[in-house]
Amino acid sequence: MSAVHTHAELLLARELRRRRALLAFLPQSRRSEVEAAIARAVLAAADAVVEQGRTDAALAAALRATYGSAEDAAAGPVAAAGD
Repeated sequence: MSAVHTHAELLLARELRRRRALLAFLPQSRRSEVEAAIARAVLAAADAVVEQGRTDAALAAALRATYGSAEDAAAGPVAAAGD
């Protein structure tokens, strides 16, 4: 799994936790369906970013700047100054 996908999953989990109160109004089965649909959309977006980065030099450079080298990418995004 790429660092982009790992980061996307971390953001997804955080946002689902943040929105639990809103999702709580749904029946459990429907809530699970909504969460699964959101997860599919987030991971599809991560797939698209990674794929586009293979052919777009500017995006590839931005991804390297954000996630570091291939060896470091598994650790997630590089912390920005002040983080």
